[in-house]
Formats: sequence, C-alpha cells, structure tokens
Amino acid sequence: MLLVALEVVPWGQTDMQQQQQQQQQQQQKQQQQQQQKKQQQQQQQQQQHNLIIGGHLGRRAAKREIQRRHAAQQNQQTAAAAAAAAAATAATAAAAAA
Repeated sequence: MLLVALEVVPWGQTDMQQQQQQQQQQQQKQQQQQQQKKQQQQQQQQQQHNLIIGGHLGRRAAKREIQRRHAAQQNQQTAAAAAAAAAATAATAAAAAA
C-alpha cells in the first residue's frame, strides 16, 4: 500500500506568493522593531535633556518645556504608528493583488 503526503495550500496560492507574503511580514516586523528602538532612544535623550533643563530653568518653565516635548513625542509616535499601519495595508493589498 502506498501513502502520499500532500501539503495543503489555499486554492490559487503558489509557493512564490507564500514566500512573498512571509518576506513582507518579516519586513514589517523589522520596521516596527526599528521604530520602537528609535522611539526608546529619543525618550532617553529627552529625559537626559529634561534633567539638564531642570537645572537651568525655573520650575514653571521646566514643566512647560517637558509638557511641550511630551506632546511632540506623542505626535511622533502617532505618526510612526500611522506609517506602520499604512505599510501593513499596502503589503496586504499587494499580496491580495498578486
């Protein structure tokens, strides 16, 4: 008796398309990790700078400066998240079109 093992593949999807999808997913993960690293580095730099500013300025001015930088940082994070989402949707659209 002869047994044959078959790999189950979604209909209409070739090995090349699967490889492309996997590569796109890996690229997305790498991009997200790089963005997270950049954000962490920026946060560390801002915290160090805030400490320096706190020594030079009065308390009110330092608080205002920290709030301003915090708002700017949040804007950067939302922009980075939007860019990551756009890249993900573009990759899925390209995969669907292929």
